[in-house]
Amino acid sequence: MKNLKFRAWDGRKMWYDGDIFPHNRNSKRQYPCRITNFGIHYVIPYDESKKNECQCDYLKTECFADFDIEKFKIEGVEIMQFAELVDSKGTPIFDGDILSDWTETDEGLFQSFYPVFWNQQLGQWSIDMSLEKDRTTTGHLAHELSKFEYEIMGNIYEAPQLLETKKAATN
Repeated sequence: MKNLKFRAWDGRKMWYDGDIFPHNRNSKRQYPCRITNFGIHYVIPYDESKKNECQCDYLKTECFADFDIEKFKIEGVEIMQFAELVDSKGTPIFDGDILSDWTETDEGLFQSFYPVFWNQQLGQWSIDMSLEKDRTTTGHLAHELSKFEYEIMGNIYEAPQLLETKKAATN
């Protein structure tokens, strides 16, 4: 079975599995978070005195199945899955990342930006190569990575401006 990894965007910050997350916006209590395809969940600290009760301890056991997941879920986040591929610098690629490469043209060197997404119709990780970023022209992510040196420049949540224009470089 694959080891699925996720990260989450809450509108202000990118969260990774194991990050310390505040209990709520007005609380000083903080817990490690567990990010799954269901969302961000609090990981309740282990209490030895309650060892006979499931505590969903992040380090000792993961038993969310014994709990109502919704009880621990943090609402209003965007979940992004790891594509099990890395960019030219070895950085893990997640859904929503923006990959970039440089292309030599008659007008000079141009930098292109392509968002990564899961293509449900094709059952594969893809990059959106269309000018309007409407997924009308896509490329198979693994194939593109084998042909070109793509680098992650940001993601669609923290750097959406990257998708607005193409940058020209001076020679």
